[in-house]
Amino acid sequence: MKKILHIISSPKGENSFSVKLGNAIVNKITAANPGSTVRVKDLTKNPFPHLEEATLNAFSPPQKITPLKTRRPLKIPTRLSPKLTTRTLL
Repeated sequence: MKKILHIISSPKGENSFSVKLGNAIVNKITAANPGSTVRVKDLTKNPFPHLEEATLNAFSPPQKITPLKTRRPLKIPTRLSPKLTTRTLL
Protein backbone atom coordinates (compact mmCIF):
# COMPACT_ATOMS: atom_id res chain seq x y z
CA MET A 1 0.00 0.00 0.00
CA LYS A 2 1.38 3.38 -1.04
CA LYS A 3 0.48 6.96 -0.19
CA ILE A 4 0.69 9.05 -3.35
CA LEU A 5 0.64 12.83 -3.61
CA HIS A 6 -0.16 13.90 -7.18
CA ILE A 7 0.69 17.57 -7.67
CA ILE A 8 -0.85 19.32 -10.67
CA SER A 9 0.56 22.69 -11.66
CA SER A 10 -0.37 23.09 -15.32
CA PRO A 11 -3.08 25.65 -16.10
CA LYS A 12 -3.98 23.58 -19.19
CA GLY A 13 -5.78 21.03 -17.02
CA GLU A 14 -6.64 17.75 -18.73
CA ASN A 15 -5.16 19.07 -22.01
CA SER A 16 -1.71 19.18 -20.43
CA PHE A 17 0.79 16.47 -21.35
CA SER A 18 2.28 16.62 -17.83
CA VAL A 19 -1.16 16.02 -16.28
CA LYS A 20 -1.77 13.08 -18.65
CA LEU A 21 1.65 11.64 -17.81
CA GLY A 22 1.07 12.13 -14.09
CA ASN A 23 -2.31 10.43 -14.30
CA ALA A 24 -0.78 7.48 -16.19
CA ILE A 25 1.96 7.10 -13.57
CA VAL A 26 -0.53 7.26 -10.71
CA ASN A 27 -2.73 4.66 -12.46
CA LYS A 28 0.24 2.29 -12.90
CA ILE A 29 1.31 2.65 -9.28
CA THR A 30 -2.21 2.09 -7.92
CA ALA A 31 -2.72 -0.91 -10.22
CA ALA A 32 0.51 -2.46 -8.94
CA ASN A 33 -0.25 -1.58 -5.32
CA PRO A 34 -3.90 -2.25 -4.45
CA GLY A 35 -5.20 -0.25 -1.52
CA SER A 36 -2.98 2.73 -2.26
CA THR A 37 -4.34 6.17 -1.48
CA VAL A 38 -4.00 9.10 -3.85
CA ARG A 39 -4.22 12.72 -2.82
CA VAL A 40 -4.37 15.28 -5.64
CA LYS A 41 -3.18 18.84 -5.04
CA ASP A 42 -4.11 21.09 -7.97
CA LEU A 43 -2.07 24.26 -7.58
CA THR A 44 -4.02 26.02 -10.33
CA LYS A 45 -7.25 25.81 -8.33
CA ASN A 46 -5.89 26.28 -4.82
CA PRO A 47 -2.39 27.80 -4.95
CA PHE A 48 0.03 28.04 -2.07
CA PRO A 49 0.92 31.61 -1.05
CA HIS A 50 4.65 30.96 -1.41
CA LEU A 51 4.13 30.14 -5.11
CA GLU A 52 2.89 33.62 -5.93
CA GLU A 53 4.71 35.65 -8.55
CA ALA A 54 6.39 38.00 -6.06
CA THR A 55 7.86 35.11 -4.10
CA LEU A 56 9.03 33.22 -7.17
CA ASN A 57 10.66 36.38 -8.51
CA ALA A 58 12.73 36.55 -5.33
CA PHE A 59 14.60 33.44 -6.52
CA SER A 60 15.70 34.99 -9.82
CA PRO A 61 17.94 37.98 -10.36
CA PRO A 62 16.01 41.25 -10.45
CA GLN A 63 15.72 43.05 -13.78
CA LYS A 64 16.96 46.20 -12.13
CA ILE A 65 18.89 46.72 -8.93
CA THR A 66 16.52 47.08 -6.00
CA PRO A 67 17.83 48.20 -2.61
CA LEU A 68 17.65 45.40 -0.06
CA LYS A 69 15.55 47.58 2.27
CA THR A 70 12.69 47.69 -0.24
CA ARG A 71 12.63 43.99 -1.12
CA ARG A 72 9.89 41.86 0.39
CA PRO A 73 11.33 39.19 2.71
CA LEU A 74 10.92 35.62 1.55
CA LYS A 75 8.56 33.69 3.82
CA ILE A 76 7.87 30.04 3.08
CA PRO A 77 5.00 28.61 5.13
CA THR A 78 5.56 25.34 6.89
CA ARG A 79 2.04 24.00 6.29
CA LEU A 80 3.23 22.01 3.27
CA SER A 81 6.09 20.16 4.92
CA PRO A 82 3.99 17.86 7.20
CA LYS A 83 2.02 16.71 4.15
CA LEU A 84 5.17 15.88 2.26
CA THR A 85 6.72 13.94 5.10
CA THR A 86 3.76 11.56 5.26
CA ARG A 87 3.94 10.66 1.55
CA THR A 88 6.02 7.82 0.20
CA LEU A 89 5.86 8.91 -3.44
CA LEU A 90 5.88 12.36 -5.01
